[in-house]
Amino acid sequence: MTRSIPMSKIVAEAAQMILEPPLPIDRIDQIIAEEQAGIDARRAARAAEQETEQ
Repeated sequence: MTRSIPMSKIVAEAAQMILEPPLPIDRIDQIIAEEQAGIDARRAARAAEQETEQ
C-alpha cells in the first residue's frame, strides 16, 4: 500500500528539520522505541486477525 505525499509537504518538513535544533540521542532512541512498539502492535493485531479468520 503506497501513499502519495505532496511535494510541498516534503519540502515543508525538510525545511522544518533543517531549522530545528538536533534532538538529543535519548529522545531519538525514545522515538525509535515508540515507533517500533507501534509496528510490533500492528503486527500482533494483524497476526491475531489472521488467526481468527482461519
